[in-house]
Amino acid sequence: QQPPQSESFTHITSGMDNLDQCLRGGFRVGSITEVVGRAGVGKSQLATQLCIMAARMGRGSVYIDTERKVSLRRMKEMAQERRTAQL
Repeated sequence: QQPPQSESFTHITSGMDNLDQCLRGGFRVGSITEVVGRAGVGKSQLATQLCIMAARMGRGSVYIDTERKVSLRRMKEMAQERRTAQL
């Protein structure tokens, strides 16, 4: 089931209820969010997940990878896994 497409949504969910609750609804739409942390804690995974969630809502996103570590193959795998889980 696809999330509703709304012209006036203000947040995009991370897909993790606890994180969204801490962020008061998720990541703000129309803003820049910098994610920082130690290596291996899941920053790239989170950024990829946010891109997927935006696409599922019929929206776009910009992923700025300053270390050239983004994996489009992994992003596609994650999107397919999420789609399968929703069916």
